[in-house]
Amino acid sequence: SGAPFQTASAMASYIGTSVQYILAYDAPNQTFQLFTPTNPLTDFRLTTGQAVYVVNDASAPASIALVGGVPPSGSVSFSLVSSPGGSFNFFSIPLNRSDLTSAAAVAADIGAGVAAALKYDEATQTFQLYSPGNPPTNFPLAIGEPFGVILTSGAVSTWP
Repeated sequence: SGAPFQTASAMASYIGTSVQYILAYDAPNQTFQLFTPTNPLTDFRLTTGQAVYVVNDASAPASIALVGGVPPSGSVSFSLVSSPGGSFNFFSIPLNRSDLTSAAAVAADIGAGVAAALKYDEATQTFQLYSPGNPPTNFPLAIGEPFGVILTSGAVSTWP
């Protein structure tokens, strides 16, 4: 089991020369990690369930199959960061959580301290934002999909 790729550079090599950047969010430091294939010093480690964003040029294939070991059901959890002003956390919907089909469902499952939830919309190249208590902003999610939450003080430190 484990991530099919241990580093951003290994993922970029698998995808091919269309990769311009690979991004992942470093929640403890509240900053994005950015790998550029032309600069090996920017490489970083990947973890199972981590949300990873790949920026490709126009030569990219229409789809990419990522194949690797699937961790045992319930074995993946995420360390979350919260603060009074709100801290960003990005992860993927766990493979064993088919009940989490919307931003509202994930926010409710995490519980207190969820100020907002977001996911990247490839079609519009923007983030969709859900505000708990504002049903029109809810959006669907699927198992394995990258997702983010903004957590304020009082939120859990590990999920699920």
